[in-house]
Amino acid sequence: MGGSTDNKPLSNIPGECPTPRELGKAGWTILHSAAAVFPYNPTPPQKEAFANFLHSWSQTYACSHCGYHMRRYLEHKPPVVTDKLAVNRYLCEFHNAVNERVGKPVYDCDPMNVLRRWHPTFPDMEDQPTIEEQAESLKLRENSKEKVGTGDRWSQGSPGKLASGSAEQSTAAAPQWATTASAPSRPDIGLAADGWGKEISNRSQRLESAGSSTRGDNTSTWWWRRGDSKTSSTVLSDSKGVSDMEASVTSVLSS
Repeated sequence: MGGSTDNKPLSNIPGECPTPRELGKAGWTILHSAAAVFPYNPTPPQKEAFANFLHSWSQTYACSHCGYHMRRYLEHKPPVVTDKLAVNRYLCEFHNAVNERVGKPVYDCDPMNVLRRWHPTFPDMEDQPTIEEQAESLKLRENSKEKVGTGDRWSQGSPGKLASGSAEQSTAAAPQWATTASAPSRPDIGLAADGWGKEISNRSQRLESAGSSTRGDNTSTWWWRRGDSKTSSTVLSDSKGVSDMEASVTSVLSS
C-alpha cells in the first residue's frame, strides 16, 4: 500500500477480495514454496516449527473448506518433517489427494521432480545460513578482529626501550588501544560465515550453466534467495553491515 505525497493514508485499498479458488491456489503456492526451502539437515526447532506451521495453517486458512480437508489429512497422515526431500514428497502427496478428489491431474511426487517446480534456485539447493546466523558470525569475526588489532598495538612497545628510562621512548612505546574509529567499519555481512561469499559466487556460476537448461529464458520472474532483478538480496550484499541488516531485509519484503 502506498500513500499520497503528504503521507496521508489512502481510504481505498486497491484490489478485490480473493475467491475461494484464488485462496486455494495461493495456499498451495505458499505451502510448496515453504517446503522447497526447508533444509536438508533441519534442526529440531526447525522441524517443530514446520509441523506447527502446517497445523496452524489448517486452522487459520481463510478458505474454510480448504482448511477442513487439510485438518482431516493432517489427522490421518501427520506431517513428515525429517528433511527437505521428505517434506516435499509429503506435501505433493497431500496435493495429489486433493486433486484426485476434485478430478484434477495428479503428479509424480519424486522430491526432485517437485523441487524442480518449486525451488527458487534449482538445481542449486544447498542449505544456507539464516540472516540471524550470518549476523552472529559477523559479530564473532568483528570481536576477533578487534582483539587482534589491540594485540598488535600492544606489541608495538619494545621492552628494551621501556627499560632505558627515556621518557620519550617510554611514550613512544606505550600501548595504543584499538578504538571505534580505528576498527574496520561496516564489514560485509554477506561474508559473515567463513567461505560463504566464495561459495555464493561458485553457486551463481553453477546456476548459470544449469539454469539455462532447466528454467528457460524467463529469468526476470525467478525468485532468488539472493534477490532477483527486481528485489534486494536476502543474502546481505557486500555494502551491508550489521546495522543495515534490518533495512536490507525490509527492502526485500516491501518490493
